[in-house]
Amino acid sequence: MFSRVTAAQVVRRVLGLFAFVAVKVEHGECVSAFGVAPAKYETEDVKSMRSTRAFAITAFFAGFASQAATAQQAVNILDPFQWFNWAAAHAIDNRYPHGRDRVTVNRVRRGNDEEITWRIDSPSVTQRETIYNNIDFRSGDRISIQAGGCVQTGGHGDTWKSYVHPVGDESRLRYSGLLWIPGVTGGSLSPIVGMLLPKTFVVPEVPNVSASSIKLHLGYQDDNYDDNGYYSHDNGNDDQCRNVGDARVQITVRRAAGSPASGGYSPHTAPFDLVWKDVDANLVPLNPIWANQIDHPQLRPALGSGCATTAGPLRFAQFFDLPCTSQKPSFDLAEQVFGFLGVCNGDVLNGHANWMIATFEGSIKWEDHENPTFGDDDYNFGLYREDNAALTLGGEGLGLEWEARETIDHFTSGWWTQFRDAVDGKNGINPASMVNGHYAIVTGLFGVDGVHGGWSESHPVFSIAIRLARTRAADGRTEERWAFFLRNWGNEGQCSHDQHYWDAANGRDYFVQLPWLKGAQSVDVAFEKTTIKSSFTPTTPVAFEQDPGQWFYLRTALPPGESEPRVHGEIVLRWSNAPANAETSHLSEIAHALVAYPKRAHAPEGEGAQPRLDRLLDASQKAAVTSILTRPSPESPVGATPDKQLGTLLPAIAPHAHPTVDPRLITPPKDKHREDPERRAEMDKLRQQLERQFGPALNQLRLRPE
Repeated sequence: MFSRVTAAQVVRRVLGLFAFVAVKVEHGECVSAFGVAPAKYETEDVKSMRSTRAFAITAFFAGFASQAATAQQAVNILDPFQWFNWAAAHAIDNRYPHGRDRVTVNRVRRGNDEEITWRIDSPSVTQRETIYNNIDFRSGDRISIQAGGCVQTGGHGDTWKSYVHPVGDESRLRYSGLLWIPGVTGGSLSPIVGMLLPKTFVVPEVPNVSASSIKLHLGYQDDNYDDNGYYSHDNGNDDQCRNVGDARVQITVRRAAGSPASGGYSPHTAPFDLVWKDVDANLVPLNPIWANQIDHPQLRPALGSGCATTAGPLRFAQFFDLPCTSQKPSFDLAEQVFGFLGVCNGDVLNGHANWMIATFEGSIKWEDHENPTFGDDDYNFGLYREDNAALTLGGEGLGLEWEARETIDHFTSGWWTQFRDAVDGKNGINPASMVNGHYAIVTGLFGVDGVHGGWSESHPVFSIAIRLARTRAADGRTEERWAFFLRNWGNEGQCSHDQHYWDAANGRDYFVQLPWLKGAQSVDVAFEKTTIKSSFTPTTPVAFEQDPGQWFYLRTALPPGESEPRVHGEIVLRWSNAPANAETSHLSEIAHALVAYPKRAHAPEGEGAQPRLDRLLDASQKAAVTSILTRPSPESPVGATPDKQLGTLLPAIAPHAHPTVDPRLITPPKDKHREDPERRAEMDKLRQQLERQFGPALNQLRLRPE
């Protein structure tokens, strides 16, 4: 007679046999502690599904049976609901044969300091982002980062690539390990290569942000995550993974009492690294400059100048890598559907090189609205500063660009409607008279436009506030009127193909900040004159905050950028006890009263298309091309979805302490970007239409000399 325990053992053995047979049927092989182990990962969908199903079946039978204390409990395992629930939870992912995200920690004393080292082996590479909730940071922590190893990227041939320094086609756009420590390494996930030793980062004293909310984020950059992992090791192209194991990341923290040091610039090792001393309320750099400009104030360096090398003249690709910059700009390059028009054939590259999201103050100047047919429908401005912060020799102002169809075509507040009508020639007002010489503060994706020799630009602009007027009220208070808009998404125009996104430092709140009027003792919002509208229904009220003597803030939560949210409007502030001739704080380096502007800040991307059409095409061909390129008009003067009045505005102005930031605090905050499917569909349609119209002649048009 069997004991109850012995009976359970018998049932376990029977179920183990079922597991063995299941794998034989499903996959054709089995080994392991349960009687099974992952086979070589197969990229074909059917084989992958078959393999996963086999492991789930095996894990269910063998695992559940091994936990049964009695025969009855073992038999109960056959309940189908338990089967499916347990199998789903315990299915083996054979892309990670050694496991994933294996974290070890080591703590030692270094004098009075504590040194904590976290090592993550086989970090997740089958999704864009992974948050490590058990790895968090405190104010004053000094952080250093090391990384290495390789990743299986899937595909054909040798497909393993370096986690830090990937080599091969599109390796600068994909196949890179990413890292983000909110408030420390910028506004979003960025390539880890730009953050490694010898750089050291210091966690700042950031008000209203608890230490427990500053977590480690790791990620991986790819366009298809399904076949990534650490299976079927090969040497990779160019032997980049010969004798190299799985990816690993090591975070070392030196933790001591006391506040971060202050002064100096952010970490830099090359002349075209962007550096800064301060950040704005969104924790992105404020008025950064080139490292080259530290020793050469106000210099507008030619792209590539000062990049020491003994290997002869620099190739254009080296402008965006060492020895010129260690910050690994990302690229958004042009589609070639317009190649025959001569558009986007760049002097440096056919599109944009993007460093980071950054904020600049300056004096604004209107330039033009680019033709929606032969251009990119962008509103173009220049932003001018006396220190020429982050400019190159190509332009005397920072180019500002945003697409009308993404922004102002939807705006319905008074000033923005008047400005759009002025640009369209509907009200007889010169748009330049509405903005030229006015103070503006702008947050956007900073980079260089390689199509025109490397002009510095903020494109797309995510946020802008323009001071429209300042008047003295009868009660002695000073009244300021501001126009603004805010979003967290946008494209880079005709010579690009991606949508770009800006993640909030705390995952939700964004700030529009306005400089404090110098000498003013207090500020109020004139709600009866303030208009704020949005493209979405807010879940939280818009709030106003202040840091007396420094900044006034509008704070609002935005949905994810993929939903394309916008907020815009006009704000009227009333300052008390400000001197009659009071100037805005933070203007010591700003050319805020330029009378004669220099040459335009940048060239439009569609420049030259129309004249080239006239030279290359006969009248019928030109008419056909124009018809193809012309976009349909919006359904209404402000587009199909006009922005509507925002909901609740909190009347009280809450305190907001300006963050105290160590100069070694932040690595370049890069943008999050991905191919825009709508733009891809539009380009494919245009290409097909052009090929139908011109056939083989299309290539001849592209190649014909002017």
